[in-house]
Amino acid sequence: MDDGEIRWTAHTAYADAYKHALKAWQYSGHKIKPAPDSATTVNDLEFVDYNDPKDRAAGKWNYRGGPGQTDYIRFNSAAMKNASPAKRR
Repeated sequence: MDDGEIRWTAHTAYADAYKHALKAWQYSGHKIKPAPDSATTVNDLEFVDYNDPKDRAAGKWNYRGGPGQTDYIRFNSAAMKNASPAKRR
């Protein structure tokens, strides 16, 4: 997080899920602003997919602390592909 912002990128098939999350994080009184990454900013968070039929989780957060490190929210395609949009959110 830099200057009260979390800069993010998305490389996922589940746009409805990450867009819902970003909107939900914008509650009244919030102090951190999610904003899309740009060529002049450092990416703090990336939404990506993985596929593991043995993993029952629909998604995971991977924390990678340290300056310049990107955290990941990973969506499991094996769990997400047949879920309704409401369930994905």
